[in-house]
Amino acid sequence: MDRAPELPKVRDARRRPVRPPRLRSFPVMPRGPRLYKLDPDHAKSGPGEPPPGFVTATTSATEWMVYWAVAKVLKNPKDPRQPPFLGHPGVWEYQHPMMGGRAARGGAVADFRILPGNVVDGEILIRVQTSRYHLFTDASKQAVDDLLLTRMARFGRVVDIYEQDFIHDDSGQAVVLEVKRALYGGKSQDPLSAGTAKRL
Repeated sequence: MDRAPELPKVRDARRRPVRPPRLRSFPVMPRGPRLYKLDPDHAKSGPGEPPPGFVTATTSATEWMVYWAVAKVLKNPKDPRQPPFLGHPGVWEYQHPMMGGRAARGGAVADFRILPGNVVDGEILIRVQTSRYHLFTDASKQAVDDLLLTRMARFGRVVDIYEQDFIHDDSGQAVVLEVKRALYGGKSQDPLSAGTAKRL
């Protein structure tokens, strides 16, 4: 019986896949404290409860968080928990009376006053806007706030910081970012006009 002739062995024409060379990884943008240049121990050393004597009839625990953040950003005073709670003379002031302060009709008090020469532009006046006394209040109080904003603007750049943007962050990072934004030309969005106000 005749056998079928053997076919010559043909080498498999398929080639092994060639892997492309590995590319160098893209530079990774820093995140968290490195991005915002925060103190590495920042998360461990948040503002905590206000120190004794800070909260009075005209001050609040919410303002304590901003006080602590301003001290951290401007690096003065070194220990913001030590009285007197006036800020740091020549750099920034806490509860700065303007136009006669609380005693005068039409007077105002800037929660924080940053003096010229300590940030990129001139004098900065920071107002802490709380949910209870500024957002969820009657129209007459909101009108007075708007009027005072206009009158205070003659003395410097007025920036409102909203309690709802930082109050739930115990680490203090959120309030530090709000203060940095205020000091270096930024501005928080008004929750009333944006429709994002939260009752706290």
